[in-house]
Amino acid sequence: RLFASLGFKKIMDSVSWRGMGNDLLKRKLREFNELRNRIAHGRGETVRKGQVENYMQVWGNLGKHFDRVVAKEVGDVTDESPWED
Repeated sequence: RLFASLGFKKIMDSVSWRGMGNDLLKRKLREFNELRNRIAHGRGETVRKGQVENYMQVWGNLGKHFDRVVAKEVGDVTDESPWED
């Protein structure tokens, strides 16, 4: 919603990378949020080490690729790179 309020309506639709299509990424984000909610609300959730490692890898990649998408979108609007590569 933050980016939509700045005029970037569907910024997450452009985020993907090899082995992580946009639909799969959105599903992982949704599943992680649901897991987080179950834990936060005391539902006795069991989380395996492999799950944590997978989510850490996804979030690390998400940060890099989202940064690139935002830089491109801002650059398209301002005709300048918003930060150094």
